[in-house]
Amino acid sequence: MNHAQEYLAEANRHIAELMVAATAFVSPPNFGQIVMGPDVSATIVTGSATVNISTDAPTGVTVSITDSAGATSDAESASYVDSANPANLVVSRVTATVSAPSQTTLSIRPGLEYAAGSWPHAPLPANAPLDPNSAALVKLWSDALPTHQSAVYALGKLPLYIANNSTPTVRVKVEPTGFPEKEAWLQTQWLAVPMPNPDTFTPEAGPPGTDHSGIIYNIDTGDYWEFWLMAKTGLKTTDSSGRSVNEWQAAWGGKMNLRTNDGSWAIVPTPAGNMYPGTAASGISFLSFQITAQDLQNGKIAHPLGATLFIEQGQAGVWSHPPAMRTDSQGIGVMQGAIFRLPANIDLNQWPATAWDGVSPKGLWRMIAEAIRDYGMVFMDTSPVFVLQAQGPASVGDPYNDWLFAHGEPGYVGVGPADFPWNQMQCLLLHPTS
Repeated sequence: MNHAQEYLAEANRHIAELMVAATAFVSPPNFGQIVMGPDVSATIVTGSATVNISTDAPTGVTVSITDSAGATSDAESASYVDSANPANLVVSRVTATVSAPSQTTLSIRPGLEYAAGSWPHAPLPANAPLDPNSAALVKLWSDALPTHQSAVYALGKLPLYIANNSTPTVRVKVEPTGFPEKEAWLQTQWLAVPMPNPDTFTPEAGPPGTDHSGIIYNIDTGDYWEFWLMAKTGLKTTDSSGRSVNEWQAAWGGKMNLRTNDGSWAIVPTPAGNMYPGTAASGISFLSFQITAQDLQNGKIAHPLGATLFIEQGQAGVWSHPPAMRTDSQGIGVMQGAIFRLPANIDLNQWPATAWDGVSPKGLWRMIAEAIRDYGMVFMDTSPVFVLQAQGPASVGDPYNDWLFAHGEPGYVGVGPADFPWNQMQCLLLHPTS
């Protein structure tokens, strides 16, 4: 039974209790029948009655009373009076409906989140060609690791919000940055964004994250948005359902459809010049490499991982395509878009962080090591520290935090440089592009 089914089963129990409570408050108790239907509803046929329902039904349950005149009222706690004859209420129907909770996480699926056979879904061959400079590049990077930090983190900061076709849409305003033609183009991408609850929406928080980014994905259509430097404007706006909600703005990002996408943001030619959407400096889509709460629950990360390069090590003016589309690096060393992997035949039980007894649930760093071995780790941006990108708990809630609590600190699961086979990495064949 999955989480949605468990939720519905629990809601059904609440509804059954609700119907019992309703009978207790109906006077006189002249019920003909109670029918539970497949739509999770109940019909109560009564004579003259006064109905006062009070329930602790969970979020997602709506109670409706339909009176003798056909008028309907919705509430979880209310006293209902017949609109046709207040002195002699005839209740014709009591309905309780429940909807499954919104989906908060996923593991990317071929043909739905990125094209089948595209880079995010392609396991690495055991004999994948290595770059001629593989050993030197890995040494350059791995030698620098312990000088920059005492621990490596799977950084759960960037939220992934999953919407669907029933999610109300709202305009996200483009923050003026001094480039009006680019701003006008970007605004066309953000006129109708299915933002789950703008009043509680939370972008990436800092420190150490300072990009204040966010991801929204419509799972029904495949439409996908990224935002950079998100912030509330301090004003209100009206969403497509007519509700007044907080207004949001962002400085950059974009919109694309994931169904046939290869994992990277395409360059968009416009009359105002080429546009380079997306929030990662490399132009790689965040969802293609983000560790999600669903990955952890599955016990397997079946996609590449995304990592940051040390600022001074990012190779200026050149990137490896695919998957990178661009770079902002200014140093000398490793290209953005470079893919490091662990050898296919590595014995992961030789390192404390990746050891596994073959019986217990796999720990986070064992899953990370297997993903780097099987799919690779791509350098997608630069940062003062090296981190692996994971779904932030703001959008997924307690299940993610509970898992992290069981395996380390919530959101910041650190491992020492000597406890993981970083220096055993290999750099796959680069495809320099400029």
